[in-house]
Amino acid sequence: MIVVICGFLIALFADYAVHSEGSVRNVSVEGVAVGGLNEEDVRDRIQAIAEEFANRKVHLLLPQESIAVTAEELGFRLDVEAGVAEVL
Repeated sequence: MIVVICGFLIALFADYAVHSEGSVRNVSVEGVAVGGLNEEDVRDRIQAIAEEFANRKVHLLLPQESIAVTAEELGFRLDVEAGVAEVL
């Protein structure tokens, strides 16, 4: 029994050591998998999410008209660096 527990702990620590410079496995942001990636790859994926979000159309219904603008035009943006920090 002790051998099984020690083996499990060794495997757990080895997995942690291998992935210590990246994100934890099984993590996703807006449905995009970022688990197990290094910092540069996480940044690239979150940057792509931020760009998609900035270009997302928002339809505004005004009393006289309806207009479509992007989230970026309204001043919305995702903080990529904060997102990377959260993932890591």
